[in-house]
Amino acid sequence: YGSTGDLFAAQPQAGKIVRITPAGVVTDFLGSLSGPNGVYVDFDDTVYVTEFGGNRVIRVPRGGTSELVADGPLVQTPNGVVLDVSRNLLFFTGYASGRILRVDPPGATEPALVTQITGAALDGLVLDTCGNLYAVDNGNNRLYRVRMDPTGTIEGQAEMLAAFDENVANAQFGSGPGWSATSLYVAGNPGVVYEVAVGVAGAQVPTEP
Repeated sequence: YGSTGDLFAAQPQAGKIVRITPAGVVTDFLGSLSGPNGVYVDFDDTVYVTEFGGNRVIRVPRGGTSELVADGPLVQTPNGVVLDVSRNLLFFTGYASGRILRVDPPGATEPALVTQITGAALDGLVLDTCGNLYAVDNGNNRLYRVRMDPTGTIEGQAEMLAAFDENVANAQFGSGPGWSATSLYVAGNPGVVYEVAVGVAGAQVPTEP
């Protein structure tokens, strides 16, 4: 969601990002993409997109045109994406490689490896208020936590928090009535939603004014 309450959603097969207003009006936001999948909107309404089929990460500033954020040999099947405002770092996953990478969002640079989880097919990515990452292993139906120091460097090894009976692809912290702010809600293609209590809230995200 952007700051005005508009929802930005990827349509991978159509190669585009659409904008959905609170009233339900759908318009094309960005097209001519190769398998867009991950979408993240920051507080300035800059939209970050991972192109799963194009092996690159782009951003679209509010009122601007698309700009390259990351590409190169390490950027293979990029998927989940999240901006860490406090560190000014953009994190994203590599589906086929099981990698979590980071890049400085102000300019297109070669990304740095945060960690690699052997055998994992990493999909959704989310950040907590302490600066730790949570990555969904879509290939094995698992959830991992990656603890990081203030520089965005991993501390220890990625830890598996949960394994699920059904397919999972993404996770988000609870928000609003009926949802726990200190739990992750994990879901995938079957539509089953799991709650995983992690004891910490998610990083602040844009909300409708």
